[in-house]
Amino acid sequence: MRTEDGDLIRRCKNGDSSAFGFLVDKYKEAVYASAYAKVRNFADAEDLTQEVFIKAYQHLGNLRHYDRFRAWLYAICANLAKNFLRSKANRPDREFVEEVEQEVIDYPAMEAYHREKRYEPLHEALEELPEIYRQTLTLHYLGGMKRQEIAQFLGTSQETIKSRLYRARLMLKKEIITMMSTTFDEMRLQPGFTFRIAEAIKQTKIQVPPSKMTLPFGVSAMAGLIALLLSLSLPYSPLYPIGQLIGSVLPSQTQVLDDGIIPVDIIESTQILSLSPNMADGNFGKKPMPGSPKFLGGGKWERKADSITARWAATASTLNDKIYVIGGTIGGIPAGFAGAAKVEIYDPAADAWANGAAMPTPTMGYASAAVNAKIYIFGGVFHTQVVQEYDPVADKWIKKANMRTPRTGAAAIVIENQVYVIGGSRDPVGVFRTLEVYNPIQDRWIKKADMPTPRTGPSACVVNGKIYVLGGKPAMFGDNALATVEEYDPKMNMWTKKTDMLTPRVSFGLGVVNEKIYVFGGLNQKNGWLIKPIDMYDPQTDKWAEVGEMQTPRAFLTSAVLNGKVYILGGAQGNNQPLKLVESYDINAKEPQSVSPAGKLSTTWGEIKTAN
Repeated sequence: MRTEDGDLIRRCKNGDSSAFGFLVDKYKEAVYASAYAKVRNFADAEDLTQEVFIKAYQHLGNLRHYDRFRAWLYAICANLAKNFLRSKANRPDREFVEEVEQEVIDYPAMEAYHREKRYEPLHEALEELPEIYRQTLTLHYLGGMKRQEIAQFLGTSQETIKSRLYRARLMLKKEIITMMSTTFDEMRLQPGFTFRIAEAIKQTKIQVPPSKMTLPFGVSAMAGLIALLLSLSLPYSPLYPIGQLIGSVLPSQTQVLDDGIIPVDIIESTQILSLSPNMADGNFGKKPMPGSPKFLGGGKWERKADSITARWAATASTLNDKIYVIGGTIGGIPAGFAGAAKVEIYDPAADAWANGAAMPTPTMGYASAAVNAKIYIFGGVFHTQVVQEYDPVADKWIKKANMRTPRTGAAAIVIENQVYVIGGSRDPVGVFRTLEVYNPIQDRWIKKADMPTPRTGPSACVVNGKIYVLGGKPAMFGDNALATVEEYDPKMNMWTKKTDMLTPRVSFGLGVVNEKIYVFGGLNQKNGWLIKPIDMYDPQTDKWAEVGEMQTPRAFLTSAVLNGKVYILGGAQGNNQPLKLVESYDINAKEPQSVSPAGKLSTTWGEIKTAN
């Protein structure tokens, strides 16, 4: 007998309810694991899983695209879990177990309660994990799924799943990992689960969708064209526009989707369909249309006007609500630096570019900083000691006093009108841990405490008056990027080691929004791939979390923050091909609110439970 989803669904619609048992067996573990990752209670997760399958069977008549059954099933699960948690939060439970009489505690339900109490350390540990890690761990340990299976369910690559499992395990103590493995083995669904579903649906009829009005020719033709485009792009498009239906298991924000299936809340996921696992070849699929916003991981990506010149290894500085992109190169090393002298000015309000006066000493791999309404360029390839000052108002350049320590690949940060230049390298001297402070008014340098870890090509920023230096490389040549994060306190002139980044990176961008550090792109040369995940660091808690993914993975990019948006400009993909591409990432953007379900949705599981 054929057991493809489509064949089984057709048999169910033709009156063979027993065929649904094959679908239950096929997906029950994954749905159960997904439910547990959301509600973090085994008994509730099992009840929820049963409700998911019963509801799915009832509404099979509404399912038009059988190849979407899996994603539809998980959308129902996420929707019911959300309703369950909402109803649970509003439930007036005031009775404590300690106050209940002994004969009541002897009931099997109380045994289940005490069993759940034993697992509280596990529940609490998982609660601390970011949802994408909790989700992956649960599918692996509780769902018994291999990396390849999880990747298929989440619509991503095996490498991504491998990375998430590794990171999640690092976040948990060994005893919690052992407890999780043992507990999840014990709490798997029992063999009789499928039989219970089969019995429950014997007297259940599949609802027949009401007939629809015929649209006028022009409207129906347009609707048909849209449906055709969507159906052609579903399995392969890196950005699925209808609520990230494919690959979404446990998303966070919701919008109502009525695709001729069952109207359920489909949630915008932190996941997107997988890009090419070989990130070094620059083959990242189709680019979005200019101005087309995409939600990934809670933030909104938007394509902006391309820069005038394609380049990488430039830097960006913000002044007067404009972004100044300076230097860099238009080709790979050791190609000429024809574009390295260019200054281009981006106005986000007008989404337009203009040219500025060319840099007198063209360079790349330098450090830059904006202070006192001027932009300063420190060192760089072939010009490791040169300091140049740009006045945006006069559109003129002048040369300043040379750096005390000639270098390239340094980071520069401004605090109280002083520029802190950190790290970098110079052949044949090697890699520096040197920190020197430049006073633009006096045009002089002061030595400060050395950074603990010598490195070149790091990124740095300021949060609450302290400098954070992230990533980079410990050597000028070689394949080893760093995950090291170190904090410098200018008042104490002291360095402190902080929690490592989730992924070692070099040649990446970052932005500070709401006193949190967001890390974008970059390269992990050891594995030869560009980095997709966007990671967020909270200096207050000293914790990292993966919060989204790059729309266009790239390295040697430049980044700038204006009005709460992070702008990612230029950079390179495979073979160091320079880009003109400019994208903004709005961290604070919220997805469209759900349409009111009143009069539109069938009775929810949460409402039924509350009514009973």
